[in-house]
Amino acid sequence: MYPQNRYSLYDINYYFICIPVIPLTIEQQEFLCLQIKQILAKHGCYIYEIKVMDDQTHILFTMPINQTLKNIINVVKSHSSFLLRKQYPELKQYPALWLKNYFISTIGARNEKTILRTIHRLKKN
Repeated sequence: MYPQNRYSLYDINYYFICIPVIPLTIEQQEFLCLQIKQILAKHGCYIYEIKVMDDQTHILFTMPINQTLKNIINVVKSHSSFLLRKQYPELKQYPALWLKNYFISTIGARNEKTILRTIHRLKKN
């Protein structure tokens, strides 16, 4: 079943990778994963898979077509940074939680299976 709004069905999935400025502890990773899920849900996004690691975060998601990708990426990075630093005050010494660079790609059905397998493999490590 495809996501829909009042007048359209759509199937646009995104693969997003962002990198923190410092390695995250396991506790911080778990907290960050929960926060990103809540942030994306609040903005009407659906997460197929997410993996937060000490040195990178991978998210496979879809979003409502009335949102802009730039806005969603900015919201995820800024809100998660704010929440993580609020929870872990020792992170406030860093000017940012995330590097400015990130990777984003649209994916088709064939690529989706490959990316899902990759994220599942990352979860096992």
